[in-house]
Amino acid sequence: MRPPVSWWAPMVSEHTVQSLSAVATHAAYTQLRLLYVNRENYWWGKQAQVHPTSCWLDLMQAAVHSASTSPAARPERYGLRPSPENPHGLWLEFGVGSGKTTAAIAFHMQALLGQAGTLHGFDSFQGLPSDWDHTHLAAGTFSTGGEIPEHLKEMRNVQIHVGLFTQTLGDLDRFGNTPVAFAHIDVDIFPSAVEVLSRIACQLAVGSILVYDELVNYVGFELSGEYRAWEYVASAYGIGWEYAGMYWQQAVPMVITEPARNC
Repeated sequence: MRPPVSWWAPMVSEHTVQSLSAVATHAAYTQLRLLYVNRENYWWGKQAQVHPTSCWLDLMQAAVHSASTSPAARPERYGLRPSPENPHGLWLEFGVGSGKTTAAIAFHMQALLGQAGTLHGFDSFQGLPSDWDHTHLAAGTFSTGGEIPEHLKEMRNVQIHVGLFTQTLGDLDRFGNTPVAFAHIDVDIFPSAVEVLSRIACQLAVGSILVYDELVNYVGFELSGEYRAWEYVASAYGIGWEYAGMYWQQAVPMVITEPARNC
């Protein structure tokens, strides 16, 4: 029997518990662990046999590993024809910032895919383009002065696209309909998240992995930001998805179970 979810628990809590039985049967889930949403929700997490982790890197590595086994990344295993230019699908990061996450993803990609995969990172490096609703963070927060982090310039499997998303998302056009294997969404604010997610919506395939950096567990998350943007885009495009795990703070991976119906 599924344990009840209290009125104060985030909506993602109930969704996660409902998804528990599907985890074992879906190939893309096998490398991910369900984690509880926050410390206050431990009571239901324990009843649902959900295992927590306090290490964000552990969750990210599991997500990257899962994406590397998806149909987008390994099409030949599923009887599909790989893209000549991108045989392992598209690997994307929106919101590079300091580049620490970028490097972690790229290193793990290389270990799993060799030199055949490229991580495309998108950022203006000027910080938030506008104030973040329901927070104290103003436009310009997280700016690195427009400079690409030095350590990323030396990474051969990383390509950085510098500029606002309105200026750089068009760079994806050259990849045609190549499916997205993995995307890290760290754009914070609602307008940017809608812009990014709308651009890749029709290239999300069964097994595609999305990792949100700040989806839940801050004041107003259900009213704005990445959470509201995904709810809007998934509904508008008719995308099926499930939560695939939880870091105890805000980072949340999800897996696509049905591609967009409205493209």
